[in-house]
This record gives sequence, C-alpha cells and structure tokens, in this order.
Amino acid sequence: METVASTSTLTVSSTSGQTVHRFGEIAQRVRVLASALVENGVKPGDRVVTMAFNTREHLELFLAVPLAGAVLQPVNPRLSASQISYILDHGGARIAFVDSSIESDLLGLVSAAASIRQVVRLGDGVADEYEAFVSTGSASSVLPELNEQWASGLFYTSGTTGHPKGVLYSHRSTLLHAIGTCLVDGYGISQHETVLPIVPLFHANAWGLPHAAGLTGANLVLPGRDASGAATSELVRSAEVTMLAAVPTVLAEMLVYAGTNPGVLSSLRTIVSGGAPLPLKLVKSFAADHGVEVIQGWGMTETSPNVAMSWPPSRNAGLLDPDEYRIQAGRMNMLADARIMSPDGVELPWDGVAAGEIQLRSPHAAVAYYENPEASAELLDGAWLRTGDLASIDPSGRVHLRDRIKDLVKSGGEWIPTVELEAHISSHPDVEDAAVVAIVDERWGERPLAWLVMRAGATLDPDSIRAHLLELVPRWWVPEQYRVVDSLPLTPAGKVDKKALRERPAN
Repeated sequence: METVASTSTLTVSSTSGQTVHRFGEIAQRVRVLASALVENGVKPGDRVVTMAFNTREHLELFLAVPLAGAVLQPVNPRLSASQISYILDHGGARIAFVDSSIESDLLGLVSAAASIRQVVRLGDGVADEYEAFVSTGSASSVLPELNEQWASGLFYTSGTTGHPKGVLYSHRSTLLHAIGTCLVDGYGISQHETVLPIVPLFHANAWGLPHAAGLTGANLVLPGRDASGAATSELVRSAEVTMLAAVPTVLAEMLVYAGTNPGVLSSLRTIVSGGAPLPLKLVKSFAADHGVEVIQGWGMTETSPNVAMSWPPSRNAGLLDPDEYRIQAGRMNMLADARIMSPDGVELPWDGVAAGEIQLRSPHAAVAYYENPEASAELLDGAWLRTGDLASIDPSGRVHLRDRIKDLVKSGGEWIPTVELEAHISSHPDVEDAAVVAIVDERWGERPLAWLVMRAGATLDPDSIRAHLLELVPRWWVPEQYRVVDSLPLTPAGKVDKKALRERPAN
C-alpha cells in the first residue's frame, strides 16, 4: 500500500492557489507529526482537538493523531458557541490545533476551555507556528504500538436536540468502514480515481474518503475553506476530479454554475450525495446536462457513517425509472445488517410496504455514546442501533427511507412522510426547494405547512402546486398553507433545520 500511495497525489486549494504533494511526502510528514505529538506529552487515549477545514495540515493531523495512539477530536466550527464549549469540555483534550482563518471568538472558546493547555494555529497566516510544532518530532522516534480496538476518533453529532453526543471510532471500525467504501457497490474508489471530498473532515471522518483514497492510491483533492458551487466546480476542472462527495445544497450550486460554464465538469463521472434527501430533478439534470451519475449515500455519525448506497439494481424489472433508485437509501453494504421495527416492538416484513424504524448492526456502528450513559441507554434496542429513521425494505433488500420519525406529520390519525412530500413539491417546475413541517390544526391535530424556495423569476401559485400534488400523492397529504423564503435554514451539517422552521410563525 505504501508503494501505491507514494505515487498518488494530494492537491490542496487555498486562497493563495493550489499546491500538489506526493502522498509519500505526506506520509513522511505524518510520521514526524505523530512523533511531535508524543514529544509534546500526548499519550495513548488522549484527545486532540482540531478545528479546521479540508486543508493539508488538517489531513496530516487527521492521520497523525491516531498514529500516535491518541484520539482525533474534530470540532465543527459552524456549531453554536454553546455547543462548541460543551464539546471541548466534554472531550477533555489538552491540546488543540485551530485554523488561523477561524473567527477570533471561536479561537477564544478553545483557549478558554478548562482542559486545553496548548493551542497551535495552522494555515496560511501562521505557517511557522504549526511547522515549529512539527519540527519537534523525528521520523526515527519510536511510536506507541497500536491496538486495533483503541479509539482513533471522537466525532460529535450535530446536536439538533440537546447537547451534541460523542461517537468513538476505533482503528478497527475505521479500517473496516474504509474497505467497505472502496467496494464497487460502495463508493467504488480505485487507484484510477481523483477524489474530492467537499464534505468536511470534521463531519463523520469525511465519509471515510481520505482513508479510502489512501488505501487504494487514488488521488485526493482538498477544497480548503471555500465550498461554494463556483469554487468547487473550478477545482473539479483544474484538478481533473472524477468523483466528489457533498451535500445537496452544494450540488445545487454547482449545477447552476456549470450551466453557464460549459465543460467545467467534463472530468467528473460520479457524485456521492448525503446528509439530506436528494432531489430527483438534481439527479436528472446532472445526468442529462453533464453526463455525471449522482448516487445517494445513507448513514449517520453513529455508523462511521456509510451503510447503504443507492446504485440502481441489476434486475430492475421496470419497476422504477433507474434515476428514482438513486434517491433511495439503496442496498446495505456487506458489513451492515438491518431490520424494520414497529412502534410496539414487532419486526416487520421486507415487503416494501410495511414501514417502521430501521435499526442497524455493523462492526463499524456505535454501541454507546462517549461519557453519556443516559443517551447511550436510548441508543440500542438489544444489539441493534436505533436510527430514528422511518423506512421500509423491499424483497430485494433495498432500503426506502420515508422520513425522520420526529418529522412525520400526524393528520387525522394518519402519518404524512415529509421527505416524500417535499420531493413531490420540489418536482413542480416553479419550485427550487421545499421543506415541510407540522403545524397545529384544531380539526386534524396536525397539518403540513410547506416552506418553499421558488425558482428565479417564479412566483407562488398555490393552486398550481396543489393540482400538481393531487396527481402524485393522496389528497389528505396536500398542504393548505405555503410560505416562500429566499433560502431554507441549514444545520451546521448542511441539513435543512426543521427545528428552526417549526419555531417560525406559521402566519
């Protein structure tokens, strides 16, 4: 593997331009950095905080901290100040590496954390500070002998309800997840790919892509801080990216930019989308306009994260348009098992109709939350991981996600799945994006309220949207109320923030 990786490259984009490195060079720096961590008092099991974007320095820490026997603890700088403070105090790290572009108030939060004793800044503006730290190490130093069961990473959920919860990844679970992503029915990564993870390193191991690239000798491209559609598309062009991974909001921006910049995506073959439902019209536009295949991945921080991919089945039998398979969760990977459970604890059949909470088992799935016994008690149902997702599984083993259980609308005693309803609303030609939440209704208990982002130049015509929906969904699913916004609020993980929408006045 070392020989293969040494011939592949790492391309990094920043405000000062692009730099290209050999992975062999990066491997040597990682070895020295791991030694520097040990020389500076980092011991096996210690947490090491990083607060940075997809940069070379962050990738080096991403690999070096576990190599030193310590636990990588990336912190999402887009979280609220209270969430960041909680994560820092809860993790108990003594050393933190912070990107120099991080706002000064967030840097202050890190410095003020009770356990933090040393803060090292990294990035274009303070390169000497990070390099001075690296120089304290040596390629010949003895590193701790690793145990595959040791923790290698501590990643926190986005904390949409309550405090963020810490999920420990082990060396073993991380390796197994990376191997699974390389399979043809996973991400399909090989030495022939040039991979661009727009998904941040601090978000669930960047979906395992850096490890997968290292395992196979694929070229890796890092976007730095700028993940806009324009910057991403131009990076695809200049680095000849063949595969990228991002949330749908970034992909929608890319599609707009590529529409006025012909050929910018000519090298791109595959996009993996995750973190939020994938609009069908986005899938079709990438395929028709740019020849790019978009695939939905599904998982969660608690599963490292990927457990299913939506590649169209080999035996479709004409049941669905092949593109429609790509917006489902798809088939479970070979290291994950699933079951569907009713609210009263009965396992439901794989008939594609019966819907319940999907629960998972996998060697790269969490069995507890870090230092959080109360949340851990709610995480498992026996040996099965509770996901909080409502789904059905068809006889071929394909998972069809219906909704987050907490987001369902219960109207007149019947459930309305908001994810499915949003997809149908978004298929209206005047609608760019949609989010549905429940509002109180005196007669029915709850009714759906649709928040809409209209296409440029379009205005809201509720009657037109209702007529469109009546051809696609049951009549009682169709919302009576619609609200237009310039954009939908997003969580720090790039998902639509439905909690924020529920708190907005309905009228």
